[in-house]
Amino acid sequence: MFDTHATARALTDAGADPKLANAITDAVKQAADHGDHVTRDMLRAELKSLEASVTWRALGTAGIAIAALRLLGSTSSSPASDATVVQGRLNVHSAGRPVP
Repeated sequence: MFDTHATARALTDAGADPKLANAITDAVKQAADHGDHVTRDMLRAELKSLEASVTWRALGTAGIAIAALRLLGSTSSSPASDATVVQGRLNVHSAGRPVP
């Protein structure tokens, strides 16, 4: 909340003409009321969403790299049985069981 009275008083106490102090205060209040601003809660929510997105992308990239390495190093007759990607999730199998 912008305290217009305190702002105008601070400007006049600093030597500004009262009319000028009121004009400056009104301009600042109008800019604050109509400007695009971000609250801390909005910023925190956006950062949390971004963090989750980056985490999932990093895990997905690591999963693809692991799958590629396993496929390249696989000696089984069916490389597709060692690693499969289903709906963006990596399922790596060893001896028919999922690897934790």
